[in-house]
Amino acid sequence: MEILYCSLHNLDLGKDDPVRKEIPSDFNSYIAEYVNFATTENKTSRMYSVPDHNTTVMHCIAELAAGAGRQGNEVTDDAASSELSDSIARKLFVVEQATQMRMEHLTNLQHGSIVQAFISDQGEYQYIIAKVEHSEWYDGETLAKNFGFPGENKRVWKSAVIDLSIEDGSVTHGNVKVFSNTGAQYWTKDFLEVREANSDKVNTEEVLKIMNRELKRFVKGKSLYDYYNLKNSLNHALQSDQMINYSDLVGSLLDTYQPIEPSVNKEEIQKKLLGYVDSGRFDTQFHADPSVVKKNSRIKYRVNEYVNLMVLQAQPDRESLIRAEIDVTGEKRLVIACEDDNTFKAFYKAT
Repeated sequence: MEILYCSLHNLDLGKDDPVRKEIPSDFNSYIAEYVNFATTENKTSRMYSVPDHNTTVMHCIAELAAGAGRQGNEVTDDAASSELSDSIARKLFVVEQATQMRMEHLTNLQHGSIVQAFISDQGEYQYIIAKVEHSEWYDGETLAKNFGFPGENKRVWKSAVIDLSIEDGSVTHGNVKVFSNTGAQYWTKDFLEVREANSDKVNTEEVLKIMNRELKRFVKGKSLYDYYNLKNSLNHALQSDQMINYSDLVGSLLDTYQPIEPSVNKEEIQKKLLGYVDSGRFDTQFHADPSVVKKNSRIKYRVNEYVNLMVLQAQPDRESLIRAEIDVTGEKRLVIACEDDNTFKAFYKAT
């Protein structure tokens, strides 16, 4: 990876404009860490597309990248590049000011700085914008307010990685991978002005399809009990309208689960499922769509020649509702908790 251009602006909403900071050589390691987080390390993101290539941010990115392309992958016009990155920082600054005024009765926006980087990696180009944590402190002698960055645990509040293709000086925007630690809509709607590539319904369907397929492949043939138990837990985790982090979902499903069948290798399953994080087939952070999960939760079991059992939705504790046992004669029985009086009376015979 080669960083062709980078910039840093402090965002102090009490000022009139963002403040550009010169980047000393020993700060480049910080820039590289922020870039690595946004492009590689972060596993919680959503994919977006660019509906309008002439918005402030996308236009400035295209102009900066086109200039570098014409100059043989070098950013030599510092003044023009600085003006373009200043415009991007200014756009975020204005959006955050408006958002803060609108939301100040509820919360305050996270203070931070904006890092921008134009990178080349094996012939592929990306533009990275990251809002990162900074700390405010006052000089002990002059009492002037300064900004600093933590030596460890560098936090990225929000980021966007814009894929770019450059051909004959013409720049085309590709996918936009977005991370937001709060899910704040202003970052994508008002600042980047991008559109979600996948809906929550599509994400939920794809995650369910992938995870169910791998559970069938690795578990169903070895242990029906473990398979249906894990399937029930998966459906239960997704059946409410809540924010899902895919890696956390996999962890919550398998980390503490103890299969009753020793041949079920949960570490192998977990590794396989986590391998889909970078597949691009779904967003790794999304709201679960209950309508999709409800359909997936409906399971029909054949009890005997005359009776079928239909389970309509996932439950947090499956065994509290349905329990299987074998009596002294070896006969298999299902014991089902019954909450409906009429159903119970239809089968109950007082002694």
